[in-house]
Amino acid sequence: MNLAYKIKLQKNNLRSAALLRREDLAKKNKKSIEFKLIEIFCTHFAGEVDKTVAGYLPIGSEADVKPLLTKLYQLGWACLLPVVIAIDEKLIFRKWKPDDSLILSNLGILEPAACQPVGKPNMLLVPLLAFDMEGYRLGYGGGYYDRTLKILRSKAKNQNQKLVVIGICYAGQGVENVPHNEFDQRIDGVITEKGLLKF
Repeated sequence: MNLAYKIKLQKNNLRSAALLRREDLAKKNKKSIEFKLIEIFCTHFAGEVDKTVAGYLPIGSEADVKPLLTKLYQLGWACLLPVVIAIDEKLIFRKWKPDDSLILSNLGILEPAACQPVGKPNMLLVPLLAFDMEGYRLGYGGGYYDRTLKILRSKAKNQNQKLVVIGICYAGQGVENVPHNEFDQRIDGVITEKGLLKF
């Protein structure tokens, strides 16, 4: 068994367990985490200069960042949502306002309409199934965020700009080790109902 296949199997096994764990955590914490996210984010990131944040609309038991995005929009941040343009491609991010109508993509995800302008985030809020203290994140396995973060980080570095990537999750989603390879992009921290963890 080669290493890449072994890591893939490890991820798949962890993914199944992590999804069940997140569903259980969501039943207990889903209502309270929305307000905690606003409080914690504003405490730590209110002073950002270039206020352009990309969030997401929750699927299933993902922690809901829509109330946070709505608050940030009210505070003058430019808010973006991810759009899948093709399988195995990077994500793009289109501008979003709280009262915007959204369209259902081919993957069954609500996205901003194609008429909305594309933006470039300096901060990303990303969902996850599990994380470890080295900053490795377990997603659904499509690789969209890993491809996207690699490109965004390269551009930010070339332009001497900052890019901050924060996972949004429940504290109980932390694990000892997320299997990873050279394609996996680390995140800079997570915000949970218990606070901000930086890696």
